[in-house]
Order: sequence, then C-alpha cells, then structure tokens
Amino acid sequence: MPGRIVIVAINNCPFKEANEAPHALERKPGWIRTFPDAFVHPGDTAYTVSYVDKAPDYRKRAELDAKFAEENVRGVYVDPEAYRGFYAGVANGLLWADFHGMPDKRSPFILPEGQASSWEKVFNEHALSVLGEYLNVINKLIFEVRKETETQDKEILILVHDYQLIYLVELLSRQYKYDEKIKVRYFHHIPVMNGEVLSSIIQIPELKTLYSMLFAALTHTELVAFHCKQWLDNFFTACEILKLE
Repeated sequence: MPGRIVIVAINNCPFKEANEAPHALERKPGWIRTFPDAFVHPGDTAYTVSYVDKAPDYRKRAELDAKFAEENVRGVYVDPEAYRGFYAGVANGLLWADFHGMPDKRSPFILPEGQASSWEKVFNEHALSVLGEYLNVINKLIFEVRKETETQDKEILILVHDYQLIYLVELLSRQYKYDEKIKVRYFHHIPVMNGEVLSSIIQIPELKTLYSMLFAALTHTELVAFHCKQWLDNFFTACEILKLE
C-alpha cells in the first residue's frame, strides 16, 4: 500500500534556528514534535504548515524557506499587526481563557493605538477588524495547505492542532467535503468550558456568534480528539446549548 501524504497544520513552527549553527534548524522540544509523529506511519511523507510569528526581511525569508524545505516545513509569515490580532488578541487573549472556563482571566486587548480595552468594548466597537486579523492568518494557512494538496495524487491526511487554528478545520472540511482521498482531523489540546460558563459567555451576542462558528467547525470534520472524556462531554453540551447538530 503506497504511503500517505500527512499535512500537519500546527499553531507554532516546530523548528528554530540552532544557536550553535545559525544556518541549521533544530526541532523544538515537547508536544510540537510528538503530536505529528504519532500520526505518521512508515512510508508516509509528512509536511508541516505553521506560521512564523516574526516575519523576516525578504532576503532572510528566502534563507529560512530553503532550510524549511529541507525539513518539509512550509512557513507562513505573519506581519506583526496580524499576529497581534490573531495570537495575542483572539487566540490567547480571548479563546484560551474562555475554553479554560476562566473568562475573568482574559487578557485585555491592546488596540493599535496602544490602549488596553475590555473584550466587551472590543466587540462593541472593533469586532470586524479584530476578527479580520484572526481570519487573515487562518486564510494564509489554508492557502499553504491547499498548495500541498493540489500537487498530490495519494491519500492525504490533514491534521490540525489546537484551538488557535480551530476555524481552519471548518474551512478545510468544507473545501474537501466531497474529496474521498482527503481526510481532515483535529486535536484540541486544552479544556472545553462547561455549560454554565458557556451560557454566561454567550450573553454577549458577538461572542455567541463567535462560539457558534467555532464549535460548528468541529461538527464538520471527520475526527475530533480531546484529552479526556470530560472535555468531550463539555463539547457535546456546548453543541446542545448553541443548538448545533
């Protein structure tokens, strides 16, 4: 049986430049390595697609791309403004705290002018621009994933890792819904808030829309994995509260 193509979309580049050898790459330690390795079988060819949070100048970028290519990594370069809205803003400032059931621990959103703002104020006054920055990064990732799938004629498994990229699952699942050779799977690396917390969060209409969108994304993929049964049960409860099928 011919090997598959495994494309791992992950929330952080699994390689960094080696301190001792500036022109070489070394793997970052921990789950960033073990997650994709767990799904890659002998004979598979694995590619990693991830964003690089510090976009270098074009000359440096060409050097990095050449190094990444040697490791089957596709780097998606994100400018500082988009990274601020995507990672420090929506992903870690809002989603991390909410999924952990601690909306009171949300990080203040830093507006472009440098001012801190509550998330209620953000969604009242800046919702479109903030979510636009988040979706901008997601769209860059999906573009890179699509480039890999278009050149392959083997069975393809796309693995999406963690909550930062949760909406990527929605776009990929819809894109490849009728393509039998492409499967999309997702691993949720953090908790899922319980029903009581979610019911409180979605009192803000914009947040109800956001979480309906994100949880619906997981109902459209072939396989979703959680660390434990409690988080799976919380996911089912969320779907009931948000009236998702």
